[in-house]
Amino acid sequence: MAWPAIPDQRTASVLSLLYQMERSERWPAQRIRLYQFRQMTVLLRHAGRHVPFYRERFKRLASMLTRRSRLNLGGKFHCSPVPTFRRISPPCNPRRCPKRMAR
Repeated sequence: MAWPAIPDQRTASVLSLLYQMERSERWPAQRIRLYQFRQMTVLLRHAGRHVPFYRERFKRLASMLTRRSRLNLGGKFHCSPVPTFRRISPPCNPRRCPKRMAR
């Protein structure tokens, strides 16, 4: 292997995602929510432009929800809270486990 290692395109994509995740993992909930909302907006626009099912659905919704009414919803128009997970330790090797684990 030559140095510095130059990753292929797939590996570079994964490393890019890892970099973004590491930078954002300790953001406050409000900032995460803002970025999630931006990403959701991009996704919904794409779906509305390219998927006939969603194009029709969004047309019906647009007639029910004007921009002003969406803004007036304020905090009522949001996603569910971001789930939190607790870290689970991997199982230990019986030869190296404390006595309480080795049975």
